[in-house]
Amino acid sequence: MPTTITPDVQARYRCFCGLCHVVTGTQLCLIWYGMFSIFSMMFGMKSTLTWVIVPIIVTSLAIYGLITRKHKYLYPFLIITVVQQFVGILMAVIISTFSFFSFDTMRQIIGHSLDIEGPPSKETAIFVICGTVIACFLLTIIHFWHSLIIYRCLDYYEHEYHRLEDCMSKSVPTHCQLTDNLEHGIQQQKYSA
Repeated sequence: MPTTITPDVQARYRCFCGLCHVVTGTQLCLIWYGMFSIFSMMFGMKSTLTWVIVPIIVTSLAIYGLITRKHKYLYPFLIITVVQQFVGILMAVIISTFSFFSFDTMRQIIGHSLDIEGPPSKETAIFVICGTVIACFLLTIIHFWHSLIIYRCLDYYEHEYHRLEDCMSKSVPTHCQLTDNLEHGIQQQKYSA
């Protein structure tokens, strides 16, 4: 008797307002992470190039995990996404606190960063500070959303693994059906014992 995924379980493994499966969502998050890493390397400080090894390892492991459906290789991607959440919050707090207690110094830092002679006007400094803090919070929200999608992908792979394992451990299984919902539940793979 083949096992199937119930509609409520299928809905649990949907993301982006039900538009795609969590595996596809995780692939999209991985593309976002790769593009964001490249963008950071291009426009960041040259000293950050030493950190290029981290995105390469995380991306390689995540791609391998998605191809082979081995969920344990997705954990570094989940961990780096959670770390990015904390970094975003920490940056927003540091910038806000430093600006509050030493606004004139922050104006000089902004002027130096923007290659302006002397410190910028108060309005420009406030605009840059608020924009940076808002960007940090928005990135934190996006990374939180990504971590939920990645976690549900991990949960999906574990669910599929345990479902297949249960089916195979029955007394005399004639065949087990593993549903692949990557493309809206169209593909199906049958495993026979």
